[in-house]
Amino acid sequence: MGFRVAAAALALAWSAAFRASGPHQALVSASRSVWEGVYTEEQSKRGAGIYARACARCHGDALEGGGEDAPALVGPAFLANWNGVNLGDMLERMKKTMPDGAPNTLKRAEYVDVLAYMLNANRFPAGKVEMEPEPERLKQIVFDAMR
Repeated sequence: MGFRVAAAALALAWSAAFRASGPHQALVSASRSVWEGVYTEEQSKRGAGIYARACARCHGDALEGGGEDAPALVGPAFLANWNGVNLGDMLERMKKTMPDGAPNTLKRAEYVDVLAYMLNANRFPAGKVEMEPEPERLKQIVFDAMR
């Protein structure tokens, strides 16, 4: 009898925990990697144009950086700094701080295109489906510096 009570209590606790996490929690915990082709070449090309207009003045034409206030957006330091971060958080940081002096002035889709350009410049592969601007989708994609 004690075993049945313990098993029932365990099943009830597990069921309550599963329901508390809800479908959104399961959606966010499922992740993809930037190595899986999460943007398209076309998206990267659009991002290059937006970058040239809104970002290159500080971060340089080749994303090489312009000093402490405008770090490089390519290379080992950039990869190490963002390793393990999801693209949703990365995008929110971009929106809150960029462009310098005028944060959050680009459309969400434009920020995503710039992010696609940055991924391309760091040699992450392009895919066949565009990266979506929805925060929930972007939070599922992890910036893995190494495969």
